[in-house]
Amino acid sequence: MIAFILVCYGVLVYQLYVWQVRDAESYRAEAVTQQLKDTTLPAVRGSIYSANGKLLAKSSTVWNIVADPSSILKSGATEDQIRTAAEHIAELLDDGTTADTVYKALTASNKDTGEPYQYRVVKKGVEKPVADAILAYADSYRLKDGAVVDTSLQTEEKEDKKDGESKTSKATRILYLTSEQAASRTYPYGEFLASVLGFCDADGYGTYGLEKSYESTLAGVNGRTITLRNAYGNAIADENATTYEAKDGSNLVLSLDVNIQEVVERYLNEAIKANNVENRGAAIVMNAVSYTHLT
Repeated sequence: MIAFILVCYGVLVYQLYVWQVRDAESYRAEAVTQQLKDTTLPAVRGSIYSANGKLLAKSSTVWNIVADPSSILKSGATEDQIRTAAEHIAELLDDGTTADTVYKALTASNKDTGEPYQYRVVKKGVEKPVADAILAYADSYRLKDGAVVDTSLQTEEKEDKKDGESKTSKATRILYLTSEQAASRTYPYGEFLASVLGFCDADGYGTYGLEKSYESTLAGVNGRTITLRNAYGNAIADENATTYEAKDGSNLVLSLDVNIQEVVERYLNEAIKANNVENRGAAIVMNAVSYTHLT
């Protein structure tokens, strides 16, 4: 019996040594990771202008809606309750996104292991008012005694009396949603000058044309904010938060005149159609004189 106690005591002492000495640094690092939220502050990509000041490409700030399916599935909500939430989120998006698409993002799992993901993008490129409305709905859509309640309609918490003690009755969160700042690249003139300007991929990197050639000039440098986060992964007020401001990209002014370019593209397209060109046409402009008509 004494030998058994000594063995158990030895195991306990060794485990304490592992936690407090041998692996203390790794546990400390893991704790910091769980307590802090590192948010990227995307730099605004520089705009592209023509020689006569016409805006050819610009970036605007948008938001990505992100879900944590693992926490959603652990909330205790039924499939019907999650589908109801998906329907409402689809209505808030109001851009053709179906409730089924939203539901799949909210409950996404790894096909190989069956484990639900902890990070899944529900929708990219959402305007801030819509993103705020979705997050507000996610915060208010909760579960209490197996039924869904809307906490946004409650002005104060109710208290239940039991055994002479006052216990606050709280509703359980169902939707674990957050938002990420992102950028959207748009071209005011549509397909005009497309082969020269190029385009950016879904991650905002230039992959063709001037967008690719001047990537380092246009992209800028992302910033970041490190702050405390709550149990839901959302940032909370923290006076000690550290912020590294983003450095926006530089603008690019071309030597190209949109008036001349428009004329060239128009006549080139007409020539392609008239001559039944199968691949593509090309034109060279020489000794062009650009002028502005004054009235």
